[in-house]
Amino acid sequence: AASAAAAASAKRLEALRARLAALGVDAVIVPSDDPHLSEYVPDCFMRRAFLSGFTGSAGTAVVTAAGEAKLWTDGRYFLQAKQQLPQGWELMKSGVEGTPTVEDWLASTLDKGQAVGIDPAVHPASFALGLRDKLKERGVALRCLDENPVDSVWGDDRPPLPSAPARLHPESVAGRSAAEKLAAVRAELEKEEADALVVSALDEVAYLLNIRGGDVERTPVVLAYVLVERKGPATLFVDEAKLPDDVSAALAGAGVQVRPYGEA
Repeated sequence: AASAAAAASAKRLEALRARLAALGVDAVIVPSDDPHLSEYVPDCFMRRAFLSGFTGSAGTAVVTAAGEAKLWTDGRYFLQAKQQLPQGWELMKSGVEGTPTVEDWLASTLDKGQAVGIDPAVHPASFALGLRDKLKERGVALRCLDENPVDSVWGDDRPPLPSAPARLHPESVAGRSAAEKLAAVRAELEKEEADALVVSALDEVAYLLNIRGGDVERTPVVLAYVLVERKGPATLFVDEAKLPDDVSAALAGAGVQVRPYGEA
């Protein structure tokens, strides 16, 4: 079993490195996060687990074109990672003296003129900006990729986006209607002289529109984004097939228009 896992991992790493070469980058960072920076993520966004074999909930993988594959995780997962990481991977023990951070390791390992690629949808802006500045000191570039290179390796085996139906969260329990909450958001936008608010956290989407779902295991959320415009509509970006008639009607009544999830 161990040899089969190592062979599968080696094949994935080889395919990923070929994709990195095609994209013109020398390393890629693969975090645990999904595009909503959720603590728990749908199977289709478990790219780090797919690539490394490590299934713990926290960890970051880094793969270089030069042949290195490293997995950073904290002390809760050292034993699990040691057991799950196949040959060809190195465990980096976060928080242990002498272990560099992802940013420091990349800055000290790559050469001037090389580049690190990231999928900007799955990294906080604060991390990306800090990484950019640290790499820049060493003459290394940070490139935001238009695709996640792991997806081309995963191919047809990648699980589909979740499709659990949405449901209404009763106003009697929620305390305020979605229309009232949207009005409150627009009042805050007016105070801040802002034109719009992007709501990307799934629990915030659920709260704002009084909807619940089953797109993440043990978490009653719907995979979606909301754009609230101060002087325009509110838009829910979601797979419309998830919306039963009563949910669609309630959203329309609150002045919410619906667009496909992929257009967000």
